Amino acid sequence: MEPLHKISRDRVFYAFPYCRMSDATQIASIPAQRNMLTQYMAWKFSEFPNAKVLDFIEDNSVSATIPLRDRKGGGYIDRNARAGDHVLLALGDRAFRSIADCCVTIRDWTQREIVLHYCNTGLCTDTPTGRMIAHVLASLGEFELENKHQRVIEANAARRKNGMPVGSSAAWGWKIVGRRPKRRYVEDPVIRNLCNIASGLRDAGHSYENIASVLQEQYGPYKRPHQHAKLKWTWFTARLAVHAARDGFPGPEPIKRSARKKYKRGQV
Repeated sequence: MEPLHKISRDRVFYAFPYCRMSDATQIASIPAQRNMLTQYMAWKFSEFPNAKVLDFIEDNSVSATIPLRDRKGGGYIDRNARAGDHVLLALGDRAFRSIADCCVTIRDWTQREIVLHYCNTGLCTDTPTGRMIAHVLASLGEFELENKHQRVIEANAARRKNGMPVGSSAAWGWKIVGRRPKRRYVEDPVIRNLCNIASGLRDAGHSYENIASVLQEQYGPYKRPHQHAKLKWTWFTARLAVHAARDGFPGPEPIKRSARKKYKRGQV
């Protein structure tokens, strides 16, 4: 594989500029990445008139824990890049947060003569030294990610121990009040009243579909504290309301998804 400075000026090749953001809170990251990629391409490929720079390829709201080639944008690059093409990253962690993913991808692309560029450092994988440094950076990214996860787990455990909310939702019959960092759980009398009504209708022999219909007609859509809009009652939410009242409104944290398997249609 030839380094970029040894490529013939007459050769036609494609450049794939890649961007990624983990969630909507990083929306400002995309313009910054585009600006960095644009400046790098203007500097790096200015002497190559036959370089074909493609439109920005973006993966929005995609975690870096997903392998690069399993993402929509990353998969597009992997399927379409050919020998002599170049893939451009504004930052290394936009592509890799796993040393395994980095090693496998770079090894495969090196065999296919595809060069990876890190625009913030000027690093290229067209030399053994560049590939070695890319592996080190991916290893550091994975180390940072694992440490971050551990800190989040410890912080959440401390909040639970002090009876403080971890997320933005609460169990049926509870709500969250206050502002960070002084948020706390309190009882929700409106939802508890609706749950007690649903439980009484169930004790009277009504089906969950009928309970949902009664609640919808007489009390209208319901709204939990963490929801942005009111929702229509369904047999499933009626069942959750009944079980919350029967169980004495356990919580205050919401029920885990894995525990919801018992709430199947037809079960008592």
